[in-house]
Amino acid sequence: MAGRKTKKRFNGFVCLGILIMLTIFGFTMYVEAEEYFAVKHQLENAVKEREAATAKNLELVNDMIYHDSDAYIEKIAREQLGLVKPNEIVYIDENK
Repeated sequence: MAGRKTKKRFNGFVCLGILIMLTIFGFTMYVEAEEYFAVKHQLENAVKEREAATAKNLELVNDMIYHDSDAYIEKIAREQLGLVKPNEIVYIDENK
């Protein structure tokens, strides 16, 4: 009979130990999963920000190229300085 009590007690301690280890393992996995998904979310946000910055950079480069073009310079010269080409007739709208 004494052997049975020791055997049952031993099985109880083993089960308790296994339960504690599984609980610790589960908690550790939960914490690691939270950290993983947080880092994954940060990475997705960084990729979106990089894509937006790349698009903005491309837009600024295109604007810079346009502002260096002869067409833009002519447009500004006509609108702001009132310059005209030789032999060009200028019509003034008096209703403005």
